[in-house]
Amino acid sequence: DLLKTGVRDRPDISAFAARDGKRLTVLVWYYHDDDVPGDEAAVTLKIQGTPGGKPAITRTLIDQQHSNSFTAWQALGSPQSPSANQTYLMELASQLAIATDPTQVECGNGITEIAFKLARQGVTFVEMEWP
Repeated sequence: DLLKTGVRDRPDISAFAARDGKRLTVLVWYYHDDDVPGDEAAVTLKIQGTPGGKPAITRTLIDQQHSNSFTAWQALGSPQSPSANQTYLMELASQLAIATDPTQVECGNGITEIAFKLARQGVTFVEMEWP
């Protein structure tokens, strides 16, 4: 259905996870075919079978404001042949940004819940590691 109708009626907010012992990673995305501004999504990951205690968490972001050389290229006037300085600025803009917005974490009874906001057309990579 997604291939036939696209993502226009409602956004595609989904995730893919991988686990290795006490390390868990989750890739979360918020996609819509219409590339226009929109509200952030409130995302809650509920993970069952987690070790006790709170994990160390790192979230990296790619969205309109973070880790985005395309946005930087547009801000520079979309140069077809960027200068060395423009190339440098786009490379800086492409570096993976660590999320600084609030990430709520609740743990108990083998369940870990992580809640955060994700910008429209955004992707976040959540890395969790338990002691």
